[in-house]
Amino acid sequence: MILDISQPLRMGVPVWPGDTEYAFDLAWSRERGSSVNVGRITMSAHPLEKSVAILQTQAYIA
Repeated sequence: MILDISQPLRMGVPVWPGDTEYAFDLAWSRERGSSVNVGRITMSAHPLEKSVAILQTQAYIA
């Protein structure tokens, strides 16, 4: 069994000193008349590496 204790990505999540804080910017929005939502995510690679590892593990378990 895998128990994921990671926090959801959101503004203000504490980061390790020197890491880049998580930020999300919605550049295009359907609410503002665009045909799609397009955003930019800025963060250190560590949370992304963990997320990818979990997804890969789930693929093998399923």
